[in-house]
Amino acid sequence: MGEETVEEILRNNKEIEVKHDKSQTLNFNLIGSYSRTEALNGLRLGNEQLFQQYEDHLTLARDLPRDVAQHLIHTYGTTSLRVVELGERNKAKGLQGVNEKIHPDYPFLKSEISYGAVHEMAQKPNDIICRRVPIAFLNRQAAEDILPEVVTILGKERKWSSSQSAEELKQAKEMLAFLK
Repeated sequence: MGEETVEEILRNNKEIEVKHDKSQTLNFNLIGSYSRTEALNGLRLGNEQLFQQYEDHLTLARDLPRDVAQHLIHTYGTTSLRVVELGERNKAKGLQGVNEKIHPDYPFLKSEISYGAVHEMAQKPNDIICRRVPIAFLNRQAAEDILPEVVTILGKERKWSSSQSAEELKQAKEMLAFLK
């Protein structure tokens, strides 16, 4: 999430001095940077090898497009499986927040909205479109296009009334007006 945002900022602001040729994200081990094998057996893979295995698993076994798998791995690390599993459970229950793209031009999934609400304390639509799936910083019009669905999914997770959902949508649209 942050990596894509920084890359977009650098593309649009050539005057910013770049200190590294490529992202340093894979050099840091945070939550989601370990494998089940490592946790159970102590066998450690290199980060790039580990992330490639997860990317392949998400693409081949979970039938996600490669761009989505790459996004999930770079955003969530190995906890990307939790996002995908939540989407699969939502689909089985007939709920919103499934493993489908929220916008056709971006690799962000509807299940990331549910995951943000359930596991990352996302309270407002802007928590989602600015922080969890930072589409607001990539394309304001795309963010406006997905806002109603973001509010619907987040509202179901947060148990909002229809009047609260309408108010949240209104506030989110007002915030987007400030982004240029």
